[in-house]
Amino acid sequence: MRWAWILLLISGAALAAEVTVPTQYGWQREGLYVYRVTIETTEGRYRARYAGPVIYLCRAANPHGFTLRCYNRAQLHRFTLANRRFPPFGVFQMGWRWHDGRSTGQKRHGPVDFVFRPTGEIIERPGTSPLLDLLDPTRLVLDRLSDANQTRWQSQRTASLIHERRVADPNAVRVVRLDKLPLTATIKETFSREGTRLHHALELQTAKAPVSIAIRGRGFTRFGPDGTPVERQWNGTITEQLGEARREVPLKINYHRLTGAAAEEVLRPAAPASRIERRPLVATELARHVASVGQRLSHLRPVALEAIATADPAKATAQQQAEVSRALVLALSDTDPFIRANTVRALANWAQPEAILALIRALNDRQMPVRWAAIDALGARRDPRGLEPVVRHLGSGRETKAAANALGFFGRAMPGLEPHLIPLLASKHAHVQLEVIKLLGEFGTARSLPALTQLQSAAKGDLAKGVNETLAAIRRRGK
Repeated sequence: MRWAWILLLISGAALAAEVTVPTQYGWQREGLYVYRVTIETTEGRYRARYAGPVIYLCRAANPHGFTLRCYNRAQLHRFTLANRRFPPFGVFQMGWRWHDGRSTGQKRHGPVDFVFRPTGEIIERPGTSPLLDLLDPTRLVLDRLSDANQTRWQSQRTASLIHERRVADPNAVRVVRLDKLPLTATIKETFSREGTRLHHALELQTAKAPVSIAIRGRGFTRFGPDGTPVERQWNGTITEQLGEARREVPLKINYHRLTGAAAEEVLRPAAPASRIERRPLVATELARHVASVGQRLSHLRPVALEAIATADPAKATAQQQAEVSRALVLALSDTDPFIRANTVRALANWAQPEAILALIRALNDRQMPVRWAAIDALGARRDPRGLEPVVRHLGSGRETKAAANALGFFGRAMPGLEPHLIPLLASKHAHVQLEVIKLLGEFGTARSLPALTQLQSAAKGDLAKGVNETLAAIRRRGK
């Protein structure tokens, strides 16, 4: 059976209970919301798990509605119940292909935009197929919401599915064909509010013959103080009736919003490509990617940026290096934060001297992935103009680990880092003080001793331990 459309239906219809508080939405313009998504099913001897981070960017929000852009980074893993990965041939599908071990892992998904009314009703959604295609978690929004005064309401709609059945070919050895049968299903949904939770029950049923599919399940979405969903749980069962044969497949869907360090770990961009990771690009290929970077609305821009970011500038001519640098600086005006972050990552290796100022400006980008990438790039370039801006960024308390790492590169490449660090020992942010103390442990001299000794008298916990270790390291170097 082709489970793809059914699972995508559930991850869309069941997850439909997820976007907004029943009375108003809580998404903030330019906000990045990170969720850990898990979709699990056990089918016969196999277990499939589609899991990973999904990021939502609120690109617009006003009294008339809001737009969410979904970045799906989940991956499919499929195992036998004996924990053997990659069984010889699968009967479970999530996505568009049968997963026989060659099609697991992460599938490249471009970002998808959805436009909603304030009530959560979809105004516009992308679509490439007449079938119900809600590719795993691309939505976190209710299709329909009730009036603010209602606590319970229902909806009903129809959807198209495809049932696939494997049939052995009697005229061939170890060859099967897939018989496809289009089906029409009726979907009934019931919603009810209880405090910060929105409960959701779903029933899907196709016609009874020659094959019938039924899905039943229930769950809830819990909303946080900001009005956005923080947790989603849904449990259900897919039932297939094929003649006298009946098969039931349990399905579990879970969303959990990540914050703090967990969200930062997901949003953090990849480090600039090292010399070992860089690969030469022939001139024609490089020119093609540069042209794609210049096409603002092209879907090829992310692919081109990745290729340039991992290319070796040393294998390019001076003219090619200048052309790449100029194209990347222009791409920094893209409205997508991950495009900007990937552009900055590419500039870490390709930036010409005049592009350093663009990297410094990126330190003030409104999105964390771009700022982090800019810090990494400035640390990789070690241009003296970037030292003071990175020090100020460390003092601001944002992306402190990235800033401290970059300053480590500066300190090992040029003298004079210590005077910039000593004033930051008086920071009101303990995590800033801790990073500064670690840096002084590597680059500090007797010049830092008075400020460290003064901090030692009031420091506690990790801060006190760090001060003591740094003081000992400086005194050892002095001897």
